[in-house]
Amino acid sequence: MDKFTVLEGVAAPLKVVNVDTDMIIPKQYLKTIKRTGLGKALFSEQRYREDGSENPDFVLNKPAYRNAKILVAGDNFGCGSSREHAPWALLDFGIRCVISTSFADIFYNNCFKNGILPIKVKPDELEKLFEDAERGANATLTIDLEKQEIRGPDGGTITFEIDPFRKHCLLNGLDDIGLTTVSSRRSAPRGPGSKRFRRRRRYFDRHQFSDLMLPRKRKPSGPSGSKTAPAPSGSSESGKGWSATSSSGVRWPTSTVFVPAGGFSASRRRVAAIISPTPPPA
Repeated sequence: MDKFTVLEGVAAPLKVVNVDTDMIIPKQYLKTIKRTGLGKALFSEQRYREDGSENPDFVLNKPAYRNAKILVAGDNFGCGSSREHAPWALLDFGIRCVISTSFADIFYNNCFKNGILPIKVKPDELEKLFEDAERGANATLTIDLEKQEIRGPDGGTITFEIDPFRKHCLLNGLDDIGLTTVSSRRSAPRGPGSKRFRRRRRYFDRHQFSDLMLPRKRKPSGPSGSKTAPAPSGSSESGKGWSATSSSGVRWPTSTVFVPAGGFSASRRRVAAIISPTPPPA
């Protein structure tokens, strides 16, 4: 999904209330699951005559609004059925922002999922925007999502409200798939194939712990007095009762844990055990 930061363009005025999704895109175009190619079907029953020719009286067929990026519409825009093809058609036509006093809930949510910014304004503000839009290509509107402002051609500014999470998604171009990708990166596995595991392994290799794998805490076992390997140089003794697994696959109990002089974070102290070079005496 494309990022939405600042949008500047011509606004098309559609002074119609209760524009439903069947008017936005009729039912005969709902067979496709592709998001592209639906721009021609946008408001097709109003844009085209029965013989297929364009209706010159419809706003989007007028030369000044053929490349409109903003749609200023009447109350309760997007009511009717919950077809997601409606925002697909708007987006494919080139409209990235719809301004009205109110929207149907499902259409409102679908707009955010497809990179369209629906803005709710007050009735008097909508009338002012209609006046600006009716000036055609000579007057453009600027939508600044970061500042949550609509700037008119005469320098007037209208502020609008938006949910912070939805704002974040639009600014960063995150749809449902993008959010899933970001979430999966944060919860990436931490096993032997993960970057975190490899970084940790390289760290221990540099501190003479190449024979070490991630241990689990357990109670000390074996008779008392078992011998352990001396601490490596630059290490300090810390804690007791840990066990580790050597590269040979044998688990040896250890009674001493050594931590490098630089220290470990709390999550790494468990894996600083030194493996006894010989098994404990019988």
